[in-house]
Amino acid sequence: MSLALATVPIPLALVVIFISFIPLIFRRRFVSRLTVLNDLSFLGAARSDSQKIQGTAVVCGGSVAGLFAARICADHFTSVIVVEPEAWLKTDSNSNTEVESRSEPLYRIGHDNVHNLINPRKRVMHYTQRHIIRVDYQAILLDILHRLFTDVEEQAALLGATPQPADWKFTPSGIPFPVPYEEYNEETMPKALFFTRPGFETLLRKLVVKHCPQVKFIHGTVDGINPSSNDRTILESVTIQDSKSEKSWQQRAALVIDATGSSQAGYVRWLEAAGFGVGSPSRSGLAGLRKAYETRRWYITSNFKVGQHLQSRLPIPGGFGQPRILFIYTSDATREDPRSFIIARSEGGVVQFAHGGAAFVERPKTIDQVQKFLASMNPRGPLPKWVHETVEMLRECEEEATHSEMRIPTCSYIQYHKASDLPSNFIAVGDSFLRLSPAMGQGVTKSAMDATTLNALLTNAVGSAHSNSEKGRVALPVTFSKDFFDIQSLRLNDIWESTKASDYGIPGTVPCKDEYLEVGSWRRRYGKYTFILSLKDIRVASRIYHVQQFLAPETDLFLPSITYKVLWHVLKTTIGLA
Repeated sequence: MSLALATVPIPLALVVIFISFIPLIFRRRFVSRLTVLNDLSFLGAARSDSQKIQGTAVVCGGSVAGLFAARICADHFTSVIVVEPEAWLKTDSNSNTEVESRSEPLYRIGHDNVHNLINPRKRVMHYTQRHIIRVDYQAILLDILHRLFTDVEEQAALLGATPQPADWKFTPSGIPFPVPYEEYNEETMPKALFFTRPGFETLLRKLVVKHCPQVKFIHGTVDGINPSSNDRTILESVTIQDSKSEKSWQQRAALVIDATGSSQAGYVRWLEAAGFGVGSPSRSGLAGLRKAYETRRWYITSNFKVGQHLQSRLPIPGGFGQPRILFIYTSDATREDPRSFIIARSEGGVVQFAHGGAAFVERPKTIDQVQKFLASMNPRGPLPKWVHETVEMLRECEEEATHSEMRIPTCSYIQYHKASDLPSNFIAVGDSFLRLSPAMGQGVTKSAMDATTLNALLTNAVGSAHSNSEKGRVALPVTFSKDFFDIQSLRLNDIWESTKASDYGIPGTVPCKDEYLEVGSWRRRYGKYTFILSLKDIRVASRIYHVQQFLAPETDLFLPSITYKVLWHVLKTTIGLA
């Protein structure tokens, strides 16, 4: 023991030691409450047939969130039905062969290039868009997929993608963001699958169909939910209308999952019509649960089909290779200028540009317009030479290039955890209760996190106090819905608040009712200085990286070691020493 330590009074030394462990103690709690990391180990562990929950889980919607939910329910329920309104996803209710035989992506690849979607999703606005700030496939998503599907990498390879290091090639204002490669080796480095939305949804559907034969798909819509006549706190059935015959029937349901996406059918139509929500906040029923804002941000995705003769000549680092993000460029974080530009290598030999910003008057489509757009972003550091060369060389594909533009839709959060009288066997997943800006690229991963939480709750479902439950029968507890929404409110609230705070800094944003654009301004300022500091400090960059990959809680950005550095940086900047 050193002399200095020996001279410290023992009580004081104990206090110092205790204080030093406080961040670690609280961090463990934050990891448990604010992330799904502790629930990952439960994934893929199916119940035995004798222990499965008797009855049918009805998943209302067959897109990404619905497919994840169906995969989870297949491990816990004796029967699972997915009701999907879009005709091209139809399969016979007793057979999945039509979906199973779909071996190609949802678009046709050939000399006429990727733009000819075989069956584009009409209900997903950003279906063909590339996200302009982040990528939608974080490292935790691949971890979840591995646990649910043992052959995910093999199936992904058939569709043209293999796992790549989870490095988004993020270059704010021309300065590369430091990814913490030194913390990992080649095997342990977090990895991700880089897909377009059509390609990923195809992969997920193929995997669900292959691994879950008990999941049946019905082409139709859910028109309503029906409480039990014996106990109105539980749903007994849903009303389904067949899209072909237009006939309706009631399907008994042990669990009803709203995966209707942006239509948010459970909130908009079903619950209030069935008599739920009257006791919710502000005497406004369910209407008082929804928070929504609009941001005036546009973005454009341009697709260039690159032939083999050009693939070998493009100066892309590492070669044309596998689908992956090649470059993400955002304008200066110190200026309130939210413009972004992405270059991505997509399935089918396609190079995508995605660019956008607030108001976004330019909306570039031609190569000349793209070059002018890049020049206007005023980078602190020069753009890599290969970026300029690649943009110029894609003139060879310009005539066949296609473009789709989109305005960011309304972002909304239905705070179901505040509802007082929801049915105990109803939940909502994906955009059906939390719709984030697609520009931030969190939606698919958020759906996987919803499914992970659902799985953990179902794993612990060992009995029920419902009056119409059979004694000893495995069933959902009476608090199931409340437990789900309470947990997700903690795990997703930081995502909602941080995304909203960022969007509130964009000119022209219309805030939530009873809020002002100044709400969350401290998050913007703290986030801006943290990010600027990360470009010089790899430890700060590492914290940001792991939070963005959903491998750590957002509270890690407020650990004393990080907060001290940020405040010291702000102080030095204020007095002109930075």
